[in-house]
Formats: sequence, C-alpha cells, structure tokens
Amino acid sequence: MAALGAALARPEVKKQFADMGATTFSMKQGEFKAFVSADIAKSKAIAREAHIAVE
Repeated sequence: MAALGAALARPEVKKQFADMGATTFSMKQGEFKAFVSADIAKSKAIAREAHIAVE
C-alpha cells in the first residue's frame, strides 16, 4: 500500500487524475472503511427512496 500512496503523491500522477476530473488523497484503513460504509448507506437510501431493486 505504501507504493500506491507514493505513486499517487507524484505530481505527474496527480495531474493525470486531475485531467480526468479526479482528485487524489490518502486516508488510513479505518477512515477508508468508514468512507465506503457511509457511501454504501447513502446509495442504499437513494435506491430505496427511488424504489430501485437489484435484479
């Protein structure tokens, strides 16, 4: 994981992501888990409110 963080910190890599409209940033494993969990919860709520079902 350290290699990935180092690669994402390189200016040319950050520029490539920025050119695609993305921003790079780092977070600890626990922070990432909380981020993903919150995003899943938000997506589930949106799907439920829109009556979208997984097929």
